[in-house]
Amino acid sequence: MSTKINVLGIVKAHLMTLRDHSAGRISLVDWSVFFICPLLIGVVVYLSLIPLTESLVAALINAAAILLGLLLNLLILMFDQRTKVKDLLDKLQRPQANVDARRIRHVELRRNVIDESVANISFAVLLCLCSLVSLLVFTMAAKTGAGSRMESFVYAMNAFIWINVMLTILMVIKRVYALFSSVDRAG
Repeated sequence: MSTKINVLGIVKAHLMTLRDHSAGRISLVDWSVFFICPLLIGVVVYLSLIPLTESLVAALINAAAILLGLLLNLLILMFDQRTKVKDLLDKLQRPQANVDARRIRHVELRRNVIDESVANISFAVLLCLCSLVSLLVFTMAAKTGAGSRMESFVYAMNAFIWINVMLTILMVIKRVYALFSSVDRAG
């Protein structure tokens, strides 16, 4: 695969955020919430053979396209924040800077939260792209009379994707809120 389109690093970075930071290990609760629960819901959707209506496909395509644009803009904003934090950290770590270690740790924590948020946002972008592609392929295949199993599979996959997108966005919101709160506390 071309290194220009290899997204494995984004997936790994996202998965690394699903850990218990205090213990420094993988969080089984996070993995269950982000992967096991959506997978089980996807399996139920698949086995239910619920028809995927044209209006739902259109709504999901529109939602994915709009969300993609918003998430890409958010990535640009996060890049700006990351640059500012890096500049501040460089300034604080100069030998002539008279700054206590707590301030430096606080700024390093902000940098880590921004980095993890970027990984999560990038992963959500990938999920939206997967949803868009699967729905567009399904729309083309539906015109050729593909079977209901494919329809159920696309529906189940999109249930998994959209639950995961929702959970990832909730995680990003919490992290961005924590960033804003930490800025207020830092004065």
